[in-house]
Amino acid sequence: MVTMTHPQGDEFALCRATIISLLRDNEDWLMRRILDYAHRQDYTQYTSTMMCAWQASIAGLSEALIKGAQEQTRSSIEFTPNQDFIHDALAHFAVEEAILHRKRGIKPGMFLSLLKYYRQAYTDLVDERCADSPHIKTLRHFVLKRFDLLEIALVTEWNSTPMDKVVDELSTTNRKLTNEKNFYLTAFESLGTPAFLLDHELEVTDANQAAVSLLTGMNARAGEVYYDAAAITGHDQDFVSENVILNRPVTELMPELTDFIGKRCDTEAQKSGDVSMTIRDEDYDFFFDQHPLQDISGQFAGSIMFLKDISDRKAVERRLKAIADKDPLTGAGNRRALESVIKSELSRAHRHDEPLSVAILDIDWFKSVNDNYGHLMGDRVLIDIAKLCKDLIRPYDTFARIGGEEFALLLPKTSVPEAERLAERLRQRVAEHTTQAGENRVQVTISIGVALLAKGAKTLEEMIESADRALYCAKLDGRNRVVTFEQLRSNKPA
Repeated sequence: MVTMTHPQGDEFALCRATIISLLRDNEDWLMRRILDYAHRQDYTQYTSTMMCAWQASIAGLSEALIKGAQEQTRSSIEFTPNQDFIHDALAHFAVEEAILHRKRGIKPGMFLSLLKYYRQAYTDLVDERCADSPHIKTLRHFVLKRFDLLEIALVTEWNSTPMDKVVDELSTTNRKLTNEKNFYLTAFESLGTPAFLLDHELEVTDANQAAVSLLTGMNARAGEVYYDAAAITGHDQDFVSENVILNRPVTELMPELTDFIGKRCDTEAQKSGDVSMTIRDEDYDFFFDQHPLQDISGQFAGSIMFLKDISDRKAVERRLKAIADKDPLTGAGNRRALESVIKSELSRAHRHDEPLSVAILDIDWFKSVNDNYGHLMGDRVLIDIAKLCKDLIRPYDTFARIGGEEFALLLPKTSVPEAERLAERLRQRVAEHTTQAGENRVQVTISIGVALLAKGAKTLEEMIESADRALYCAKLDGRNRVVTFEQLRSNKPA
């Protein structure tokens, strides 16, 4: 509460000092109160949506009230028949506001009705901050009289202006607004990045040149979509009707966006991310960035979305990933690739209650191949076995080299008996195959351990431990054979 403790001076001087103090210390409070009134009564749809415009108006009004109070020499705040409104600071502010809003085409009745809520906010300030003051009636009367003066000066200016001057003002404002619109439209159209303006339902209200070219393949002129969605010069009407962009949901134009932005625009959250999509039978990778648009009253005004083409970057990333995930000698996946796949496949198998088998294979007596024929022959053997295996497996199976002469096969939707049959076919093909390097030829065999993937395992070693144990048993039993972990558990001979 504001308490007036001035030891001297009449009530008018005390009230004047209190009003000045209130206005200087409560600008933010007044801003919130006035905007609340304007929003509740729907004035914000007719006035500026920019915060700075409201701040300038409220700050200007408060400053004019302060200056007018400081300049007032008479102790009475009542009007007189010959009162001079011309040189009063508040009257001067009213004249400037009248001219400003008249140029914008605002009718005096609407502006005066909005001003009533300004008046209410300022009297609310007195009521709340000075509720315990013995001078509250005088303080309220002071504020109300100053607003009366404001309205008198505003109406006087508004009504005294000749009609031809009003028309000239409106014409000047119209030209200015047209120039501003064209400037922002030019900036929007000049963006090299496809940009879309969307409404609440994600329907396109405008799209720039880059967006039109992306979706239709046409070299649209700047502003063509803004002025006429169907005015695509040089194309027949059937082609145009198939490529209309305006008033269609952006998720209909680019369905791949649905999973990212939904079917209605979020009024608060910015959304962004990488998305792959096919447009006009061409594959693209984009970084999409969608920003909600809100006016000063907090009302949602749609959103703007940008699509940055990152196809080249993604292609490089995929090539680098392919290099990072492949064994350079055999072209099979490497240990890193297997680790990344095995966890997701294990999770999928668990969700769908499907079997997931793994086979570990090792080349028998591989060291002797290197020792007797050299590493060139050893490399050739590894390459041939990798090719034999890749030719045998399905597209969704994973084949990886996990050691010097050791490979792993990950087999989704495959039971142990099915995995055992596949492993046996592979073993036979390898045994029948001859590898040649220069004039040297060699035949090798492989041993294979097969098992269901352990569900509770956390590391790659834990996941393939059962198959590894079966492989070890195959080696002990003479090599060139397939052993399943189930055979070990049931003590069946390999």
